[in-house]
Amino acid sequence: MEKEYDYASLMSELLTLSRENEALRLSYIGNSIMSRPIPLITIGDKSAKKGVLYVATHHALENICTSVLMKFVREYASSYKKRDRVCEINMQALYKMRKIYIIPMLNPDGVEYRLNGIDENNPLKDRILKCSGGDFSKWSANARGVD
Repeated sequence: MEKEYDYASLMSELLTLSRENEALRLSYIGNSIMSRPIPLITIGDKSAKKGVLYVATHHALENICTSVLMKFVREYASSYKKRDRVCEINMQALYKMRKIYIIPMLNPDGVEYRLNGIDENNPLKDRILKCSGGDFSKWSANARGVD
């Protein structure tokens, strides 16, 4: 089974992967409600004219999707570096033809609540505890409790 990512483990792996793999570029699309930068991974030559966007973990309970996309990112980067083929597709050629944009965790605040609970210093703590009843095991919303 793939590992379950919280925000810190996701960011740590993304920083490492982007430093070690020229095929990956890491940037950010903005910040979450709790000021966590939301990462965007771009794979593909800057001159590629066509692209596709994958977005995972809109809801905190869906963070298995983050794991699936991260597995894809690792495998693509590894195949590109080794000049391998995947399903008969030359990864070097694919890199030149298509850009792949990946937002691996759109709702990092909700994932943090679900996996790690709520921080004592969170300014929304009273509201969120009222919404959740203190049980975050099935939390799916964002930092404000909006689903």
